[in-house]
Amino acid sequence: MSEHTELIVALDIAERDQRRMAADVNDWLRASGWSVRSASANGPDALGAHADSFRESTWSSAPSSAILCSVEDSMWDAVSDMEGPRCWQCDSEIADEDISHLGDWMSGPEPVFTCGQCGAVALAGDMNVASSVVFGNPGITIECFGYDGIALARRLLTEVRGSFANRWAYVHRQR
Repeated sequence: MSEHTELIVALDIAERDQRRMAADVNDWLRASGWSVRSASANGPDALGAHADSFRESTWSSAPSSAILCSVEDSMWDAVSDMEGPRCWQCDSEIADEDISHLGDWMSGPEPVFTCGQCGAVALAGDMNVASSVVFGNPGITIECFGYDGIALARRLLTEVRGSFANRWAYVHRQR
């Protein structure tokens, strides 16, 4: 059985502001019902009542979960099922020769891609990167065994984008 983790990553926070943003996001997650404070001082929170509608009914025992916004290594990737970003408009994957530009993002500017199918132009992080890689911080890490993690993360992404004026991207990690 593989391990799935949902990642929601801020793409445009200055390094000096990342830890403060992580704390603000954790406070917001608790206040909005997405998380419940951990009993451990440094441990991740558990998913809160707002996530209950994403529980999968086939589980007889209580699902396990963890959610935390933190500053990590700036690379957040899909790991085993990684592919290039997909066009936000027509869902075509970027050309193989363009994928190498993602590596440049680690220490340089975010690449801009033009879709070979429909001609749409977007920054890498504004494309569908659910199976790809993004660089940024902080990031929300969600471990949600017994939940529909993808649907949960997409809903949370929408709410985070509505509550924080920054650019955010979603990556589904599978190991």
